[in-house]
Amino acid sequence: MRGAATLEKPWFAQWPADVPRSLTYPDIPVQELLRRTAKEHGDRPAVSFYGKTLTYRDLDAAVDRFASGLRTIGIGAGDRVSLLLPNTPHFIVAFFAVLRAGGIVVQTNPILTPR
Repeated sequence: MRGAATLEKPWFAQWPADVPRSLTYPDIPVQELLRRTAKEHGDRPAVSFYGKTLTYRDLDAAVDRFASGLRTIGIGAGDRVSLLLPNTPHFIVAFFAVLRAGGIVVQTNPILTPR
């Protein structure tokens, strides 16, 4: 192979014209994305689950409360926190709270069974 390597993306042939082919992401921590979204779009739905809706503002507030609790029990920068939760709003809150407290999320599959 000569020259610059190219990666063909055959799906672009069917790509809608109004959808960008790439995105530019800000150089900020993931948990800051939630904070900024809550400030800009606080009343918009962030999570819908079994007929209940949580706005970005409510989600951000729940994350702050949980992060504060984690800090109170000693979770801080670089601490690994295992989350053994199903795919529910509780996981979303816990995930962002661990990051906001400075920890590192270790995701654990709650339905994983020994072979």
